[in-house]
Amino acid sequence: MKKTDFCRDIIELNKKFMTDFKRWIFKEGMLFNSYEKWWDKGKRISAHEGIDFWGFETLSGGVKRLNAKVKAPALFDGEVVKIKKDFLGKSIYIRHSDIISEAEECLYTFYGHLKPFHLLGQRVKKRDAIGFVSDKSLKIPAHMHISLAWIAKNFDSDNIAWNDLWNNRFIRLVDPIFIVKKCL
Repeated sequence: MKKTDFCRDIIELNKKFMTDFKRWIFKEGMLFNSYEKWWDKGKRISAHEGIDFWGFETLSGGVKRLNAKVKAPALFDGEVVKIKKDFLGKSIYIRHSDIISEAEECLYTFYGHLKPFHLLGQRVKKRDAIGFVSDKSLKIPAHMHISLAWIAKNFDSDNIAWNDLWNNRFIRLVDPIFIVKKCL
């Protein structure tokens, strides 16, 4: 898979807010494949399909939480194939047609809890700001969700749905932890 530098890109897009960034903070339940809820006690209906970015440790040892002024970067070049208002607020789905698996699948990135900057069909470049973190969509703290998946080339993007990601035979979820390895 192509390399991305999510940490550098998000810090660059949010210079004033993230100048004192040291490392991401993850609570139990924020990482891929977890069944724990991080925003309250209890279990999820299905395993977590990505990573939730909620806050970070500062160089001075404090904690900063993401807010509605934080911009999310595109991980790779791609095309916005779907923007959907759903239980996550608004979700942005980007197809990276130039990143193909050995099984001839396209890589997709799904972002949840954002206020999109782009429109359906628009091209985005790696590092482009694709939206602001939304802090009004849910009854849980402001955060940004990112999922990665390999999807069959001929799959219709309109058929991508959060509640179906683990069960759709045309979608193969990928643990996105590699995008934050440099900043843990």
